[in-house]
Amino acid sequence: MLGGVWCAAVCVAEGDSKQTAHTMAALDVALGGQRSAAAAVKRNPRLLEARATTILKAMAALVEAIGDQQLAIDLAQRKPGLLLVSTDDIRETMKALGEALGDEEKAAAAVLVRPSLLEASAGNVRRAMVALVEAVGDQETTIAVVQRDPGLLAASSKTIREAMAVLAEALGQEMAITAVYQNPSLLLTRASTLNSTLLGLVRRKGEPREE
Repeated sequence: MLGGVWCAAVCVAEGDSKQTAHTMAALDVALGGQRSAAAAVKRNPRLLEARATTILKAMAALVEAIGDQQLAIDLAQRKPGLLLVSTDDIRETMKALGEALGDEEKAAAAVLVRPSLLEASAGNVRRAMVALVEAVGDQETTIAVVQRDPGLLAASSKTIREAMAVLAEALGQEMAITAVYQNPSLLLTRASTLNSTLLGLVRRKGEPREE
């Protein structure tokens, strides 16, 4: 009985070893060399749990999304976790980004700046864009703001709306929009943090200057 258990354990270990070898070979192909593959695994050990086909399909989807093989390889090297994203999810998110920004080239440029966008769902991208248009007031200005900080499209629509409400109350709608254009990351800040920061600024502004 014990011998049977050990035999089964050895078979499982051999299977795991073969899968790991196949996975590393896929990473080697996808990332352009063993050194890059090893660096990717060091940054994201979960890659070793993936099937070789998953990695190769994800890489093909990244090349399709970005439109340039070397840029796609650079992207995957910077954010190895993208090789764990399903091809359907990559394509759907890229479609949503293209809709939000007006064309595929702008979508690809946004991903190159913020690779984590491809880890956001297409639904999240669409909800964030709706919230941003509501906050900024028009599509053209919203696109300009997003191009300054593409990470906004991975943000929670609730966070965007609550941050804009605080800014508009403190600064007025027009000045709030100007502030967001100059510093888009304001919309990624929690409302409570913005409240505290703005309250502190108001208090300091009201303090008498020392002569």
